[in-house]
Amino acid sequence: MTFTITEPGLFVDVPPKEYHADPCPVPSLSSSIAKVIVDQSPAHAKQQHVRLTPQEPKKPSTDRDIGSACHALIFGGEAIEVVDADGWTKKADQVTRAQAYAEGRIPLITAHYDRAVAMANIARPMIVERLGDDFLPEAVIAWQEGSAWCRTALDGVSRDLTRWVDLKTSGAECDATASVKRFYSESHDIQCGFQSRGLDAIDKPGIGRRQCWFLYIENDAPFGCTPVRITEAMMTFARRKAFVATGLWRTSMSLGQWPNYPTADVTPEMPAWAEQSWMRREQEDAAVKRIVEEFGTSIK
Repeated sequence: MTFTITEPGLFVDVPPKEYHADPCPVPSLSSSIAKVIVDQSPAHAKQQHVRLTPQEPKKPSTDRDIGSACHALIFGGEAIEVVDADGWTKKADQVTRAQAYAEGRIPLITAHYDRAVAMANIARPMIVERLGDDFLPEAVIAWQEGSAWCRTALDGVSRDLTRWVDLKTSGAECDATASVKRFYSESHDIQCGFQSRGLDAIDKPGIGRRQCWFLYIENDAPFGCTPVRITEAMMTFARRKAFVATGLWRTSMSLGQWPNYPTADVTPEMPAWAEQSWMRREQEDAAVKRIVEEFGTSIK
C-alpha cells in the first residue's frame, strides 16, 4: 500500500485498490461494512473486513466489470483493458483477463466496453445536471468517531460538498419501482446515511443543507436510468442506521469483541401473506376444504 491516511479529511485521486485495502491508521468502518453490521452482525463484519480477515479474490463477473468500467469512464480510477474477443472461452484471453485483474485493470471484451460507454454517455449528463460539471470524482472521506476510524468513497460530490451522487449499475430492471426497492433491499440507505455522516464530520457548515441522489442504470440496451432523490424522511432513518452501525463498530473495536446473532429464542408470528395463502387454499382446494369441513372440530 502506497497511499495512507493519517488524519481526517477529504482526499482525491486515491487509487481504488488502495482505498479498498483500507489506508486508515487502524481497521476502519466503510459503508459496505456498515451494511453488514446492521443487516447481519459485528461478527459478520469482522469476517468480511479486509484488514481483520484474509479475503478470497472475487470471482469474475461480466455485469460487475461493465459497471466498474462505466464508473471509470465517468469518475476515473481504474484503467480499462479492451480485449478484441467474443468472450472469455479461449485460454489466451483468460490469461489476459487474469493478468488485467492482478494489475488493477478492468478487462472487457469490445462489445461489453461499448455497453459501458453507452451507459456512461447516458449517466454523466444526469450527474453534471445535479452536481455541476466541475464536481469532484471518487472523493474519499476519512473521519474519526471517538477512537474508531471511518471511511467512505463518494462517486461524485459538488465542490461545496452539499450534493453528491452514487451510481449503481445493474443487470436487472431499473425503473422507478425497482430502483426504490433496491435502495432498501440492498441497504443503500445505510450507505447514504453513512456518507452523510462522513460529510458532516469534515464539513460542519454544510450540515442540514445536503442533497443526495442514487442513479440506477441498466447494463443492457436501452440502458434505462432512474435518478432517486433521497428525501429527508428517507435520510432520517438512514442516519439512524448509520449511527447504530458506527456505535457497534466502535464498541467492537474498543473491546475486541464481535458479537454474532442474538441467541435469545425467536418467537415469530405467522406472516400475513402465509396465513392468507393457507386460508385461501382451505376455501379453494376442494380436497382440503372437504377435510376441514369434515374433521374441523378436531383440529388443535
